[in-house]
Amino acid sequence: RPTLVKGPWLTRGTSSNQSTNSPDVPLEVARLYAGGDHAYALTRKSTIKSQIIVEDFRVWDPMSSRSIATVCPQALDHLREALTALPLPAPMYRTSSTCSESSDSMNSQHVTSASLRLETAFSSLGCLAATCLAENHFSTGRDQHGVDLDAARDLQQQLFRQLQPNNLRRLIEKLMDGVLNVARPNYPSIECLRGLMVLAVSDLLNTPRAPDRPIPHDSSRSDTSAPNDKHSLSASDWNESGEAGPFLVKLAGLPNPGAVLHGFTLAINQLEPAPSKIIDRWFARVQPRYFKKLVTNLNNHIVYILNMQPATADYERRSKEEGVRSSLELMKRLYRINESRQPPISYVSFYIPVVREKVNIDSSFVSWLRERESGGMHFFSFCDYPFIFDAPTKARLLSLEATLSMQNAVNQAERNTLIQSVMSPLLGYPVFTSTSPFFHVTVRRDFLIQDTLTYLTVANPSELRKVLRVQFAGEEAVDEGGVMKEFFLLVMRDLLSPIYGMFRCYPESRMLWFNEFTMESDNVFLLIGILCGLAIYNSIIVDLAFPLAMFRKLLGDKPVLDDLMELDPVVGRSLQQLLDYEGQDVAETFCLTFSLDIDCFGETRHIELVENGSNIEVTHENKSLYVEKYVDYVFNKSCEAPYRAFERGFHQVCAGHALKFFRPMELQSLVVGSEVVNWNELRQNTSYQGVYWDHHPVIEWFWEVLLVEFSVEDKKKFLRFLTGCDRVPLFGFTSLRITIQPMNCGDEYLPVAHTCANLLDLPLYSSKDVLRQKLSIAIQHTEGFGLV
Repeated sequence: RPTLVKGPWLTRGTSSNQSTNSPDVPLEVARLYAGGDHAYALTRKSTIKSQIIVEDFRVWDPMSSRSIATVCPQALDHLREALTALPLPAPMYRTSSTCSESSDSMNSQHVTSASLRLETAFSSLGCLAATCLAENHFSTGRDQHGVDLDAARDLQQQLFRQLQPNNLRRLIEKLMDGVLNVARPNYPSIECLRGLMVLAVSDLLNTPRAPDRPIPHDSSRSDTSAPNDKHSLSASDWNESGEAGPFLVKLAGLPNPGAVLHGFTLAINQLEPAPSKIIDRWFARVQPRYFKKLVTNLNNHIVYILNMQPATADYERRSKEEGVRSSLELMKRLYRINESRQPPISYVSFYIPVVREKVNIDSSFVSWLRERESGGMHFFSFCDYPFIFDAPTKARLLSLEATLSMQNAVNQAERNTLIQSVMSPLLGYPVFTSTSPFFHVTVRRDFLIQDTLTYLTVANPSELRKVLRVQFAGEEAVDEGGVMKEFFLLVMRDLLSPIYGMFRCYPESRMLWFNEFTMESDNVFLLIGILCGLAIYNSIIVDLAFPLAMFRKLLGDKPVLDDLMELDPVVGRSLQQLLDYEGQDVAETFCLTFSLDIDCFGETRHIELVENGSNIEVTHENKSLYVEKYVDYVFNKSCEAPYRAFERGFHQVCAGHALKFFRPMELQSLVVGSEVVNWNELRQNTSYQGVYWDHHPVIEWFWEVLLVEFSVEDKKKFLRFLTGCDRVPLFGFTSLRITIQPMNCGDEYLPVAHTCANLLDLPLYSSKDVLRQKLSIAIQHTEGFGLV
């Protein structure tokens, strides 16, 4: 049991001749002895004349084995000096004297002694925790780990460069046996956790992405099958992996190059909540390069396991799954920490695209959905870690979930048909149930908005989850995708027009946001939300000029100042200048209060951001609160009722699990497509039929006109003419392949586009000038359908 030891004691940095608050003579500690549950201190009374020799075991002493073994410059110098004293290999014909043999033996003992001290440091978490301490390490706590991470990385790199492969292998085994394999859920002191931070920046965590990569070796090594114990790691070994760093575990000859990383992930993941929160706060404050490197290593480890040969035994399968799961759990933790880091690393660093290639992600997703809906036993699934999916994978899963929902609607329609056919004769009157697998919408072009809102108003929510089919009244075309594309293009263009007053257009950004003074009812915004949901549900790209804040709110995130800078750059920059202003005279310089004056149809409306805001000045102390309240008003308070209705309508259609996988920017790109277009990619993904091929004269003319002579605006018109939309899907032109086929007709005919199949009928024109003229005419007329 802890016992109070009476002093008085000299505090750190206090000398015996300094005043103390006690009349007693202060004590100095000469030595400390640790013995299980007892600790002994050898003390002497301190006087001005006393010359007490204090033995501090924290100070490196190469002649004493009682000093704490740490990775420090002195220990590396000691190892370097011992290695330098080793003689070069003698020629085979030369005979060594007894004296030289004795000298060689002594030098070898020095090397062994130096290596053992460093191995001891890596075999104890306490020793690692005392390694590379920062000047402020006495303040170690929740917000300060007290480790000089740069020094920890550099010293470990210097050490590993000097070690022979056999010594490196022994050091790694000591680390595994003494630290990682015996990791605990909790530790006696918060300082013990510093040892994990030292390992977090170590090159021992580096893992290759491919298991079949050969071990690099120096040509001077006699044995090419394994690292030679006679040589330290060469420069080629150290640099062979480029930015990823050396794969030290592999170079040491161990069979699993991710062994140390796996042990590290288990040690972190098994921590109890209290130390776990401390580690999280420490990770949130490490330099971005170390944070990103740890994420990269975890990413590599998962890819390495996925690239291994399929497991033949059950224990191998469990071992691989455990390796992937532990790395994913730590990545999940780091992903959550990254959300609050300033600055965060790119979320793209967490992507693992190879998962889509190595795993049947469709089947995995379907099984995952069934488990969640049934509430049964939960098995390991990559879908529990959606941050590893890139945008194309997430879009694929969203489309798959929509397809499953549509199929359920078809099955329900078939059941309703059966019920109707059986029950009607029995009851003697017709039983009316929905028997169509499609949600049919017929609209008139001249009354597009009215007809559309009428259909959505009377539609049953279950109808919305069926396959959408659109028909323009009086037109012959059958909707196989092309008619629906034009429908969404036209209806969203009209609904979002500032003419209706539902949305406000910001001139500088040309973006839209809810008009706080709209006269429209919430029901109209509900229907607009349904339309946006239908577009996503049916994989249609629509030109929604909403800022990223809209998609952030739909996914449950909170808009920030950067979102306001995107929507209203002038106001956003002004607020940023306010935050950046370092002077104390904020009130005199900016003359702001917690209130706004907003124009409402020529009349000025006064808005208070907080209660009695007109009488509260913005000062240096509360300017951050002012910016926060300003952003909150624009994106939340000013449009609370219209946005809530819009969101409710959106989620009536898009309420699945896959939508939650997306980040705001990914969802925005999925909905509105991409404006950044690599037009040369369009040609690379084009196929031809009949006599046409890539270098046919007419095809050469076509690409010269489209790619070289047409303006960007004309290129977009062509894209809309051919596909029904002037934007490129999230995946680029690789997912929008077009086909060009010849037409045996004269120069008087125009090209014909089949938007449902992205098929272009291109006549065999007699000259490039004719082709340019006819194509220019065709792309100017992109509305209306007919049967060809």
